[in-house]
Amino acid sequence: MRIKFFDVSSFLLAAVLAACAGQQAPSVPAPIVAPDSVSWSGDPDVAPVLTKALLSPALVEDAERVAARIGFGEFTERLAGISEDTTAPWLVRVNALKLLAVRGAVEQLPVFVSAMRSPEEVIRISAVSTMRNFMAAKPAAATQFLVAALKDPSPRVQTAALEILGDRDVPALRAFYARSTSKEIRGIALDLIRAAEDRGAPLVEKDSTGTLERTTATGATLTFRPTTRWPQWDAAVGEVSVKLPGGKPAVVAAGVEAVGKVVPAFFTPDGKTLVYEVNREIHARALTTGADRMLAVGIAPRILPFSSDVIYMNELPAERTRTPNSTSMKFEVKRMSLTSDSATSVGTIAASALNDLKGNYATVRWSRISENEGTFLIVGDRIKPFKLPSPFGE
Repeated sequence: MRIKFFDVSSFLLAAVLAACAGQQAPSVPAPIVAPDSVSWSGDPDVAPVLTKALLSPALVEDAERVAARIGFGEFTERLAGISEDTTAPWLVRVNALKLLAVRGAVEQLPVFVSAMRSPEEVIRISAVSTMRNFMAAKPAAATQFLVAALKDPSPRVQTAALEILGDRDVPALRAFYARSTSKEIRGIALDLIRAAEDRGAPLVEKDSTGTLERTTATGATLTFRPTTRWPQWDAAVGEVSVKLPGGKPAVVAAGVEAVGKVVPAFFTPDGKTLVYEVNREIHARALTTGADRMLAVGIAPRILPFSSDVIYMNELPAERTRTPNSTSMKFEVKRMSLTSDSATSVGTIAASALNDLKGNYATVRWSRISENEGTFLIVGDRIKPFKLPSPFGE
């Protein structure tokens, strides 16, 4: 999910920054407007590029020509030095960081860490916003950077970090939500947590019995109460119930398997239908009437984001191979509309089951749907990211 609280890149291009003091952002922040350009001659070779508020594609091309002339390594080193030069105007330092990111200078990631120590909020926002450029090449490092940025005292830095972090690190989001004192930013974090849970992120145990529970944006609460648990496998079998706003809890099914704290039961976006798995079957329960329909044989159902279509898995038994400690498996990924009686295949996904990993359950059981710049993927342990069809038909 891409959140549009404000576009940090647009801010850098338009040079408009909303200022606020303290942890709570005012309802109508006062803007700080940057000049169209600044005077700076600290490095004559790159000054014509770095002194402009609008770092246009043409200026980026000019920068590449400078890099070719003086040497790409030398150019990168100069940008790194400029970004850390506290005597340079903040606009120059911001543009230096942006060019480093555009060039994918992963070896200069420590420079962005250093920028987070700047007393100037705009520098820190810029360092955070550039992490989008590093997500593909260094996802773990970029995610770690953004999680650290959530501890910044500036609400705008926190918001910029949340925008790019998305639902990639749910434990970090939960920790941030617990400590934040800003109602607005807590709301953003909660939306991200709920989105992750809607897509298969592990839940947090509610108590010592292993009960798992979550509440959706529509106010529906789903509860899983174990009847049998295998803590050493991080697996359980139990009862799933649903409570609608203003209503009483109603049991949906017993004998539901939850692996890795992922309950295979998900609401459609309108909150009116629960799609769940029980006994290796995919069911749909109309929550207002209680009508229940078996959709298909399969496991690991998920709702395709921004739709009511169901994604689920069918193992291809002929593709199964065993070793003493593991099993290699292949699953057909299927997509089914709730208004249809048949499913379509969208491809196959390789997975495995290991004796020492969650009790030899197939890893697809605790897989989740993740979003990367508008593309939805199935991701998980020992699973190569699998691209899902666009819910928008593109």
